[in-house]
Amino acid sequence: MKLTRFASTDELTRAEGRAAPIRSYPRPTALAEPLKGLDALAIETLGDLIEHFPHSHRDRSLQDIASLAIGQDATVAATVRSVAVKPMRNRRQKRVEARVFDHTGPLVASGSTSRGSPASSRRARTCCCTGSFASEISSG
Repeated sequence: MKLTRFASTDELTRAEGRAAPIRSYPRPTALAEPLKGLDALAIETLGDLIEHFPHSHRDRSLQDIASLAIGQDATVAATVRSVAVKPMRNRRQKRVEARVFDHTGPLVASGSTSRGSPASSRRARTCCCTGSFASEISSG
């Protein structure tokens, strides 16, 4: 990785980078000030926020459609074959079903939206889908 000077394309050597002074530290009083809206996480100060670690991590690395197991949370990159937008009982929401495929097989990705037709409704576009794999598609 090439290091550059701030707002410039001039190269910065590693020695210059290590010797550069730290420009700002948080004020000690700022670390102790109460934060708003993070009560559910028991985060009360900026110091608590800096030391907070999430309890879980979701792996969003891409997987092939054929390698998915039922109930598995996964992210796939696929090409859109077709999109169908269907009404739901709640008239404001619509069910979106996208038939997608990658080099290993097909998949029907479904979800809901309260907006109009989704942006990825055109065929032959590549999209990323993240969710839980529910069941296999019958090839009939």
